[in-house]
Amino acid sequence: MTSITTPGGASGAPALQPLAHGLGPRLQLWLVDLDDYAAQYGLAGLPPDEQQRAARMAFAHLARRSLASRHALRRVLAATLARSPQDLQIVADRFGKPHLADASGLHFSLSHRDRTALIGVHSECPLGVDVEIPGTLADLEALAEACFSPGEQAAWARLEGAARQRFFFTCWTRKEACVKALGVGLSAPLPAIDVGGEPGPRSTRLALAPGEVAVEVHSVAAPATAAHLVLACAWTDSAAVQRAHAAWG
Repeated sequence: MTSITTPGGASGAPALQPLAHGLGPRLQLWLVDLDDYAAQYGLAGLPPDEQQRAARMAFAHLARRSLASRHALRRVLAATLARSPQDLQIVADRFGKPHLADASGLHFSLSHRDRTALIGVHSECPLGVDVEIPGTLADLEALAEACFSPGEQAAWARLEGAARQRFFFTCWTRKEACVKALGVGLSAPLPAIDVGGEPGPRSTRLALAPGEVAVEVHSVAAPATAAHLVLACAWTDSAAVQRAHAAWG
């Protein structure tokens, strides 16, 4: 794991902290408290396009969190590559998925919800991560009907109360992580991507016209200081990304 030292925030946890995950040495996961991070760092050195994007946001605290997430991402990538954060050129493909312009072979993904961000870095595989906070999405019934597979809907319908909500957000984060790993976002038919609402690992396979696509998806335990969070990550291979782009582009 890349070493980055940051002071503790209001919760006592570092504003940028690595997550232990047991999913192999090629994967790094980092949790960011965006408000603490923004308070500790000047957020200087970001390129003009990222600053302009944040400046267009309606609320100052959202702009500050956006800048903090990009700043933290650059710190993690720069530390991993032993380069300066200012030297990194991050660009987006036609689906909007960001990547390093110099094709260094390093894959990354960024997700944020409210004041929390999750950063994932993989040294070999296209990667997707997602973080959610139960209770922050509206109309779960409609979302489940539109986005869950038949099996996921049936399993979710059998639950009640807190277990029902936990299942929803576990399934949602896993599904989001999968489509981010494939780099297709909302172009993908979400009901076809069956990831389940239980936290165990799953290899999700899709039969597409260009060939089979496989994505490995995992739920990730949050640290005790952030136990309310639901986290997931997924990875695949470059051939699967190309097939998904061809099928859903």
